[in-house]
This record gives sequence, C-alpha cells and structure tokens, in this order.
Amino acid sequence: MTLPRATYRLQFRNGMTFDWAAELAPYLARLGISHVYASPVFSAPPGSTHGYDVADHGEIDPLLGGRPGFDRMVEAFRAEGLRLILDIVPNHMAADLANPWWRSVVEWGRQSPYAGHFDIDWRERLTLPLLGRPYAEALAGGDIRLAFDRARGFIGLALGALVLPLHPASYESVLARFRSPAAGEIAAEAGLADPGDAARFHARLRPLLAEADALAEEMEAASADRAFIDRVHGQQAFELIHWKEARRHLGYRRFFEITGLVGVRVEDEAVFDDVHRLVLDLVRDGAVDGLRIDHVDGLADPAGYLKQLRAELGPDAGLFVEKILEGDETLPADWPVDGTTGYEFVDSLADLLVDETRMAELDATHAAALGEAPDPEALIRAARERTLTHNFEGELASLVRLASEASRRSGAPEPEEALWEAIGAVIVAIPVYRTYGTSEGLAARDRAILEKAAAAAVERLGADRSRHVDVVLRLLLGEVAPDSRDIAQLFREKLQQLSGPVMAKAVEDTVFYRFNRLIAVNEVGCDPARPPGGVPRVHARLGSAARRGDR
Repeated sequence: MTLPRATYRLQFRNGMTFDWAAELAPYLARLGISHVYASPVFSAPPGSTHGYDVADHGEIDPLLGGRPGFDRMVEAFRAEGLRLILDIVPNHMAADLANPWWRSVVEWGRQSPYAGHFDIDWRERLTLPLLGRPYAEALAGGDIRLAFDRARGFIGLALGALVLPLHPASYESVLARFRSPAAGEIAAEAGLADPGDAARFHARLRPLLAEADALAEEMEAASADRAFIDRVHGQQAFELIHWKEARRHLGYRRFFEITGLVGVRVEDEAVFDDVHRLVLDLVRDGAVDGLRIDHVDGLADPAGYLKQLRAELGPDAGLFVEKILEGDETLPADWPVDGTTGYEFVDSLADLLVDETRMAELDATHAAALGEAPDPEALIRAARERTLTHNFEGELASLVRLASEASRRSGAPEPEEALWEAIGAVIVAIPVYRTYGTSEGLAARDRAILEKAAAAAVERLGADRSRHVDVVLRLLLGEVAPDSRDIAQLFREKLQQLSGPVMAKAVEDTVFYRFNRLIAVNEVGCDPARPPGGVPRVHARLGSAARRGDR
C-alpha cells in the first residue's frame, strides 16, 4: 500500500456514523489527510461506546449504518482520494449475550460449536462473575429467578433484566414440577435440541413461550424456592459467582481486568477464519486498504498470527500493530508488518520537546514540594507486585499450579508458596511487555531477557530461592523433561499473555497517577523512570530505524 502521509482518527459511536464520516471526506482531504484510521465497525453489544467489545465479526454494525452505510462512506472517501485503515480486535470479544458465539457457550458449555473459540478452562463449569454479592447471599436474597427470554426463545436464570439460557438437557427436570401444558411441550422441544442447530430450537420455542403466561406465573412463584433454584443452577454449563471473585478465580482469559471481554483463540485456524472472514472480504474488495491490530501482545503467538494474516492479505495491504516498545526495544524482525501505531513516537516527541539539561533542577523542585525524593523504579516495582498478586491473583495461581505439576513430574516437587514468589519475582523483573516464545523455542533476544529477569528475581528474593527461580526459568526456556514439555509450553504462553497486562496496569494505570515529576512523559509508550534524552536520543532512534529499514 501507499504508506500514510497523514492519518485522521475516526472513533465511531456516540453519534459518529458512516454517513457523518462520509460528510467529512471533503474537509479531511483539504487538511491533507491521506488515510482515515477508523475504530472497529463490527457489531457490538447495545450501549457500547467504543466498539472494541465486538459481538459479531460477521456483521457491520447496523447502528452505524450497516453495510450500505459503510459502502457509502468508502465511496465518499474514494471520491476525495482518501484511503481507509480499519482497526480490528482479534484478541477478545464481548462476553455478552449479544455475542451469538458467547450465548451458545453459556447455553451449551463444552457442547457448543464455539466452545473452542474462546480461551476457557473447561476443567470446570464456565464461571460468570455477574452477581452483586456472594452466591449464597444472592440465592438467599432472591437475586436469581427462573424466567423466559421470549425474544431469544429460551428459559433461563434471570439476574434482573438479564436472562441466562438454561442448558436444554436440564429443561425436562426443571419443568417437571409445573402443571401448565406448555411445560410439557417446551420440555419435548428441548429434548430434540441440537447445539449445532440451536437456532431451530429457539425458533420453535418462541411461539410456545409467547403463549405461556400461566407457566411464567408458576416459574415466578417457584423462584421463591431457594433449594429449587440452587438445583437448577447446579445443572447448568455455567456457574454464577460474585464479580469480586473474578480476580481470584475466573475460568476464562480476559482482556486485562475486564471480565466483560473474553479472550479469543485465533491461534486455532478455524477460529481465525471465523474472526477474519468479513474483514478479509472488505480488503479483497478494495474497501479497506490496511488493518491496525489491537493488542497484538494478548495473542498466544503474535508472530504466527501476523504471518497468517499477511498471507491472507497479500503483500500490498497495510498492516500495523498496537505495540508498546520499551526503551530501545524494537519489533521482532520476523513480524511481517508495516509498523506500529506510534507509541514510541510519542516517547520521541517527549525527548524532542523537553529540555533534558534542566532535569536536575526539576527533580529538586519536585522533591521539595513532596518533602521527599521518590524513586520511580521502586514505585514501578511495587505497583507491578501489587497488580500481579492482587488484580491478577487468579492468573498467577494458575501459573503456580502448572509449575507445581511440572516439578512433581520431575520427581522433585516444590512448595507452591515458593513457586508463587519465584514466578511473581520473574514477571515483575521482565523489563518489556512480553517475550515471544513459541513451540519452536525462543529467540536469543527473548532468552536473554528471561535469563536477566531470573537473575534479578534471585537478587530480589535471596539465594535460598534460586532453586525455585530456576524451575520457573527452565519452564520458560523449555528445558524440561519430555513428559513436561506440554506444561512448559502452556506455562510460557500464559505467562507471556499475563506480563503485558501487569506492566500496563502497574505503569499506565497506577504509577502515571502517582509520580508526577514530569507529566509530559506520563503517556503510553513513555517511561516515567527514564529521563528525557533530548534531541540526541531522537536522532539516535531515527538513525537506528533507518538502518533497520523501518518505514
């Protein structure tokens, strides 16, 4: 593609529609814009303000104008010589019943044809952190009721206006206590339900539920029977939990701490195809000229994903990644992309616009105002430790279980408490957002990062913990016995997906608000602990980029 000369960001929703964007085309052209960079356009749950909570990758959101409106916008852009770069979100989707894949998983559990689309731990029922208080209290307080969703065509457990579908296999036992003739008809239909053709089941239930007012009244009365509701809950593919429990125990990968966004397994070829079918059609049809990949670091194998996507896009479409580079870090050489979204450029702007020769004076003024001289490195380390052990307690516990199992298989089981400390210390010491190991191994750069982090962890914990840190390092490097290679691969994958959110929540969402010496560097892509380097560092960075052939 022709590389962007100047981009203009369009955030759809909150009044911004395709038709409004089309009206802006002449103005944008007069500004000298070459490419419009648009937020996600696929259907999201009602009330979404941003669109990064995609509910249906196969539909352009009707609220924005649908496919007809999208085509009108593209035509208006083309008339003014504007190109379109579209933001897509392969890492996660809305954990919302507006998402038909998620709705199927809530209803059918592992039997759903979409059970493998999401990063779910199927060793237990699907945990749904939707309760406003612990389950026992919610049950006793009548927060959970039996109800219909007539529009969608199912019976479910209701939390206020939200109705979660019952597993069809439970209908017979649930409805057995009711006298209404509709109960038997509905149970009979449920007995014929097939997860591969759930739409047919729901279509047949809608007219039955529409005429089942007597059954609805019986169900409302039965909802006062707490033991009955508890039995119904126990028969479902999901388990309701208090929302505060999610940080300790959640059965699916989430985006950062947001339980309403569930991780998607685009590393699976079938899932990749389902997620990208429509957007690839838009590129091949010429409507979209390039893609921006949201949160590429959340993926199990970013390099593998980007190579697959590049093969589908062809060599001419633009491909940009949202990637935060720390310090002198550069993109992995094997990523077939045209660049990043520019967080590192913000860091260079800070270097360019801040007078680095007066930082000592600023430090003194800052310390005098506070009555102390805060150590930003110590603040970052403390924030990362707190974020990992509190906000992501459940994710850390999962890593501990994997490491414990690996040590047990090796014949030298290690105490989980020691592994908890060792894993935590290694993650906190990783100086970048993540490494990129795969089943094929680690690049030399990533290996060096992990070895350095392990050494820092030993220094932090003490020599008596070196054995436990070594267990962690060997798992990350894949240096384990053959019977533990599966655990090592999963351990590394999950740790790599976790280290980025820990860094982001600790630095961007915590330290940026606590260390205010120079707020110009409190921006994503900047490091508040690293003093600005001035024009010399800008020139050095740009020179390095030129030598690498970066565009």
